[in-house]
Amino acid sequence: MPAIAGIFECHTVRATIRRWQAEGLGGLWQAPGRGAKAKWAEADLQYLEKCLELDGRTYNTHQLAIKLSQ
Repeated sequence: MPAIAGIFECHTVRATIRRWQAEGLGGLWQAPGRGAKAKWAEADLQYLEKCLELDGRTYNTHQLAIKLSQ
């Protein structure tokens, strides 16, 4: 595992593999990160979901942000 950690420049390879073994891919996606915290409220997400259902088209994140600001 030290070789894998060196390739990916991380120190949590063992913990990541154990999470994957215990929980599958979902365990990797649920791992806490150091990235920016979500800025949208639950009501914002519900509004966008409704728009997606009614419009019948796809949006990228920039388009969704514009739609939300309107």
